[in-house]
Amino acid sequence: MNRRHLFLSAAAVLMLSACGGTWETAYTGVAASDSRNWRVSKININVPRTLSVSEENVYAPEADIVWRGEPEGDRHAQVAQVFRDSARAGTRALRGGRRVTLDITVHGFHALSDKARTQLSSSGVHNILFDMTVRASNGTILAQEQNVQADLIAYVGEQAEAAEAQGITQRVCIVHHLTNVIQNWFGYGEDMRVSFSRNGR
Repeated sequence: MNRRHLFLSAAAVLMLSACGGTWETAYTGVAASDSRNWRVSKININVPRTLSVSEENVYAPEADIVWRGEPEGDRHAQVAQVFRDSARAGTRALRGGRRVTLDITVHGFHALSDKARTQLSSSGVHNILFDMTVRASNGTILAQEQNVQADLIAYVGEQAEAAEAQGITQRVCIVHHLTNVIQNWFGYGEDMRVSFSRNGR
């Protein structure tokens, strides 16, 4: 390993050490006995324009939204579509007779910069935070939870390259994870709640 590589690796560790610690996928959710009569007929995704976006290619960009899993564009809209795809898949198990609306408000969507994804080897976390509300057709709130945390260990370095070669992109990973989180929030599927330690962001 040359001196430049040593310096870059040390810099990466120092940059990310401030963001180390415990991460988690955490939520309360609802019981299947409560949601089994629901059918999600409308999904509203709100990614507020007040959320900051960074395209800076550094190890840990400071912003609410860091998203490089798609070509450069409207990151708010891209994140909204990620959640829309996840919510549609995550609510398919609901086949009850009562039509409900699912509202999701995103508060943070911090994936990896290109630099972090390609140059790190054992760090990196997708840090995702949002609210969920289920409403009846008359507007009555049936279920509500703030600060649903959906953190996910990110593929980096050679692992990321191998995953990409198999079509397992950042977007695929995150949609899969959010789908499972949303499904379990409604009381179905695998319990996704977990905490883990890792240098991230």
